[in-house]
Amino acid sequence: MTEKSGFADKFHEFSLFFKVDVLPGQPAYLAGPKTCIETKIVMTIEEASEYAGIGRNTMRNLVEWGKLPVLKVGRKVLIKSDILEKFMEVNC
Repeated sequence: MTEKSGFADKFHEFSLFFKVDVLPGQPAYLAGPKTCIETKIVMTIEEASEYAGIGRNTMRNLVEWGKLPVLKVGRKVLIKSDILEKFMEVNC
């Protein structure tokens, strides 16, 4: 048994226990839980909008209007997850 097949076997056991979704054409060992946002410190606009359940353009407008503070690294806009949580608590 090769190392790769051993990993695949262990992943298969893991996926049966946790019911991991795999996209068509994606190798099973690349699949992961869809809700990994809780462990992230910052999110992109796309990740934050998906997490909040609103559209990307709406999230961009909130940032542009100054309603949601962000970190800018070059052209990339990052939103801290704890700030997004507080914003959602206050405004939802």
